[in-house]
Amino acid sequence: MSEWNGNCHRCGSPATGHIMSMFNHDLICFPCKDAERKRPDYHQAEAKDLREYAATLRSKGMDMQAANVEKVAKWKEERG
Repeated sequence: MSEWNGNCHRCGSPATGHIMSMFNHDLICFPCKDAERKRPDYHQAEAKDLREYAATLRSKGMDMQAANVEKVAKWKEERG
């Protein structure tokens, strides 16, 4: 994973803040994140990420929390 150098890894613009892309490990500016959220496959990527988190919770014996996260993942996937 790359470190933040003050420039968006996607568009190259200088930015004072950043967030990680849902699709890779790029650290992107907020305008790029807004554009990413408009992708037709964004909700599926969110659901996949949530399911991976739910699996981590289950591995720690947190089954109730994992079930709740899986419900949110299903909801996100159905929205997409």
